Amino acid sequence: MNQMEQNKSKFFIRLCEPVIDSLYAYIRKHSNPPFLCNDIYQTTLLLAYENIDSLRDEAKFKSWIFTIGHREIVRFNKKYKKEALISDIFPDHPENLIPCDADIRSLEEQILLEEEKEKVSRWLSQLTDTEKQFLKYYYYDEKTYSEISEEVHTKQGTLRVLHHRILKKLEKIAKGDKDGK
Repeated sequence: MNQMEQNKSKFFIRLCEPVIDSLYAYIRKHSNPPFLCNDIYQTTLLLAYENIDSLRDEAKFKSWIFTIGHREIVRFNKKYKKEALISDIFPDHPENLIPCDADIRSLEEQILLEEEKEKVSRWLSQLTDTEKQFLKYYYYDEKTYSEISEEVHTKQGTLRVLHHRILKKLEKIAKGDKDGK
C-alpha cells in the first residue's frame, strides 16, 4: 500500500470512528430482512471508502455516510423483495421453516435451545405433580415461599425442604442423562 492509500485509510478511519456504532444500529433497524444487515453495512463502508474523495466537507461526513447507508438499505431491500420468501408461500406452516431473520449463529443457538428444552422437559416429566407445581409457583410465577405457603397451605420450612429435594432429584436425573437421551 502506497503512502497516499495509507493516508486515505487513516483519514477514513478517523472519520468513521465516531459514527460507526450509530451507522450500524441505523442499518440494523432499517434492513428488511434483518439478516442482510451485515452485508448492507459492509457495502456501505466499502462504497464510502471508495468515494471518500467526493466528500466536500468533513463536518458533513455523518450525514454523507448515512445517505450511502440509506441508499444501500433501499437497494438491498428492493433486491431481496424480488425473491419469494418461504414464509410467504407457506404462511400456515411456520413451525417447519427457518425464520426469515435468522442468521447462521442464531440458527445454531435455536437448535441448541430446542435440544436443551427437550432435555429439561424429559427431566421434568420424571417429577411428581406436586414437585412440578412447586417449580411453577417458584420459578415461573416468581412467588416467594410465603406466597406459595398460603396458596398450597403448607409450612414454609416444608417448602424449602421440598425445593432442596427437587433440585437434588433434578441433579441426579441430569447426571443420569449424560448422552442426552
